[in-house]
Amino acid sequence: MKELGIEFLVECFDFDESSGALRWKYRPRHHFKNDRGHRCFNTKFAGRLTGSLRPDGYLDVFVSGKPFLAHRIAFAMTNGYWPKTIDHANGIKPDNRPTNLRACSMVDNMANQGARRHLKGAYWHVRTGKWQSSICRNYKQIFLGFFDTEEAAHQAYCDAAKKLAGEFSKIA
Repeated sequence: MKELGIEFLVECFDFDESSGALRWKYRPRHHFKNDRGHRCFNTKFAGRLTGSLRPDGYLDVFVSGKPFLAHRIAFAMTNGYWPKTIDHANGIKPDNRPTNLRACSMVDNMANQGARRHLKGAYWHVRTGKWQSSICRNYKQIFLGFFDTEEAAHQAYCDAAKKLAGEFSKIA
């Protein structure tokens, strides 16, 4: 994905670090092909909040006709570079405060996902009639055992997650 220059972002947006909100600034003429586009855009958008909520929960911001994720823009404006992957520490996708955004690897980002159906890391194993627990790290599935209860399987997952993922582990 092509990234915008940090200087360009600073010319486009005001970023409120306490709320994580991006607002359009009055953009300079050189951002536009013609005077009409410059006048129309600034009349309609200058001072307004940016972003529209996507179905997956992230905020999209359209800059020069192309979509960009708002949390990536917020991170770049705050830290001065574009990381490959960004994690929302609290798991709330539209929360783009700098304290909630952290650069990470894809593996660490995957470790911070919430449970899908049951307690995270616990799966019903039909053949044995027991709860199975496993965890995935560095694209490898690690078997943690069979358990009599879903809670015991989940606890095994939690212990392994803390050991393997540290601060990125999300066990809820």
